[in-house]
Amino acid sequence: MRRVVDVLERGGIDIHFRAEELDRLMDKAEKTGNRIVAGLITAALINAVGELVSAQPENWRNWPKTLFTAGIGGVGALGVYLALTSRHRK
Repeated sequence: MRRVVDVLERGGIDIHFRAEELDRLMDKAEKTGNRIVAGLITAALINAVGELVSAQPENWRNWPKTLFTAGIGGVGALGVYLALTSRHRK
């Protein structure tokens, strides 16, 4: 602990990254961000379809098929994207 305090008092710690290391970190951060956004959109679509169905339980079968199909299709497509990108690659 004394060594750490001495180093910090003398000016701190320098960390050096090579550009290729930063590229890998940025790629990983970008992929993670894309997955988070896709997950949020999927959750919002699931919530929206659920709210629509629960608001009018008797009438939801009479809605335009394109609206319902778009919601379910969007959830399915984003779900597949999340499933495929969840595999860890080395």
